[in-house]
Formats: sequence, C-alpha cells, structure tokens
Amino acid sequence: MGIYCSTDEGESWTPANTGLTSTNVQALAVSDTLLFAGTDNGIFVSGDNGVSWIPSNTGLTSTNISSFAVVDTGESD
Repeated sequence: MGIYCSTDEGESWTPANTGLTSTNVQALAVSDTLLFAGTDNGIFVSGDNGVSWIPSNTGLTSTNISSFAVVDTGESD
C-alpha cells in the first residue's frame, strides 16, 4: 500500500513512497516539520512533506515498527 498524499483536500491521491524500502506502513507520526513512517523494515523520515523518505534505523534492535509516541518537551526555539 504505502503512503499517499493529497494536495486538494482528499479529492485525489498520489503515491509518496520514494525511498521507502517497504510499503507496509504500520505507523505515522509528525513532529514539527518532520514526518515519520514506521514499517516492517524500520523507521523512515521525511523533511519534505513525504516527497522522499530516508531510513533512520541506527541503534534499533528491531526494525518491525508498529507504533510511535511523540513527546512534547515543552521547549520552544
């Protein structure tokens, strides 16, 4: 399946899977300007609204990601 994006409020959808090595997306999260996708092949990060995805698996003991938690630290820039 993968990730799909809409730029017209859901009227139409286009695939946004460039860089994903698995389209079995099990979790999504947003933090500031970054998007995170959890798949059965690890975590992928996008800083360009899902146009492209970069793997981010350093330090993981398992790459089967089924959920995320986003924590607000209360810090501001």
